[in-house]
Amino acid sequence: MITVAELVFAAGVAAAATGAKRASGIFAPNVLYCNVGRYHAGVNIYHEYEILADIAGGLAATLPREEDFLNPETADMLNKYIMRKADIPAEKVYRAYRLIENLISSAPGAAAQISGIHGGGSPIMEKIAIRSTYDIEGKKKIAKYLAGIED
Repeated sequence: MITVAELVFAAGVAAAATGAKRASGIFAPNVLYCNVGRYHAGVNIYHEYEILADIAGGLAATLPREEDFLNPETADMLNKYIMRKADIPAEKVYRAYRLIENLISSAPGAAAQISGIHGGGSPIMEKIAIRSTYDIEGKKKIAKYLAGIED
């Protein structure tokens, strides 16, 4: 998750650093790096949700309701069994699990997963934008030079 987040951030920085002022006077980021960042964020989002599901286990779908944690008849038992580390209060553990539940097994979470991929266009459109702005011929020349191939 760290590598994807930092890769997407780096693409955003590169897009801004290599952008250009347009004839209209606005500054536009570099289209190639914008689409590279968006592509990697979109195609990796389900892997990130899978990691969250792996961390949370079944609690992501079966976490007791908040009312059960507040109910004097069930609170002690729930707090006892949700604990992971003695120095982290049960309420904080519960809140972390509730966040994961909201991200991966709620209706808004499901919508966010889809919009994470298709919110600004589908990954195929990002690939088209990448290919149309990438200097493929320049990279071929470098590869040929490194291989000792002359035209």
